[in-house]
Amino acid sequence: MTPSLLISLPVSSFLSGPALSAVQLGMRLSKIPLPPPWVLTSSSPLVLRYVSKYPRSYSNEVVTSEHYSETAHVFNESNSETHEGAVKVVLGIIRFDENDFVVDIGGGTGSLAQAIYREARLKNNILCVDTSEPMLALAGEKYGVTPLQSTAEEFFSHKENYTFDKAFIIFSIHHFSETTLMFKKWAEWLRPGSVCLILTRPPTTTLPFFRKAASLFEKSTADVPAMVDCLRHHGLKVEVSEERMVLNMSKHRWYAMLRMRYMSHLHCLSDQDIEDGIVELERERFFDKHNITVIDNVTAVLVHKECYKEIWENNSFHL
Repeated sequence: MTPSLLISLPVSSFLSGPALSAVQLGMRLSKIPLPPPWVLTSSSPLVLRYVSKYPRSYSNEVVTSEHYSETAHVFNESNSETHEGAVKVVLGIIRFDENDFVVDIGGGTGSLAQAIYREARLKNNILCVDTSEPMLALAGEKYGVTPLQSTAEEFFSHKENYTFDKAFIIFSIHHFSETTLMFKKWAEWLRPGSVCLILTRPPTTTLPFFRKAASLFEKSTADVPAMVDCLRHHGLKVEVSEERMVLNMSKHRWYAMLRMRYMSHLHCLSDQDIEDGIVELERERFFDKHNITVIDNVTAVLVHKECYKEIWENNSFHL
């Protein structure tokens, strides 16, 4: 039997605001890219079903799935400062138009998508694509967000999905296993003018992890130079910039974020490992401090196709 990835949501979680008639609902759905094999059923609640030819392809799938299932209920709380900083980075790089169709790949609970929806004053819901049902259940409660259960590879394997104007992948590209194939599809199907923004972190971090957590973090980051080479090899235009998120908080807030395992690499650590690590931080770094400044360095990779005007000028095709 062909596996199916299914998320079932009430209509109210799909389109915020007052109740819509069937005609109004159909008009709104017609504006959102839901091509085959995405199947919209006419029954209530609203069901978005993806019939997949492939198994889920996240790397370290079991660990990743377990982590997000176990931390979904505290994910927004544990990542509030990080999401606030990431929203500023995204809005500083991408210029949104209110009519844009936007997709957030690996969007989790949709909190970051909702913030961008509000700040950019978008008219269309942001499509939040993720594999975790517990995370997407929370995304379905957010205004301006449409949750969809799928891997990134599955979503980008269909040309019809390239009807968006902007896409972003925020701190989740290291979970993808088929990036080479995905980037090849981008090169084939991205239309001039649409952009994809990837935010990731370099392996050498300024985040105040204890030693065991820092070692795990270094092993879990994406290989940005290889990623950029692959994108450019397929003819895509890539711009790379180094951004900095400055997060001010108390040391006890930082300790709470570690205990809540705000990053997925912390899933491999036991409660005792984390408590031992906090003792290490308190003894070696923060014993005389109450408030701390957390510097979160971010690598931003902006991917797009040159528009026809740029291609013309770059090749000096002048008559």
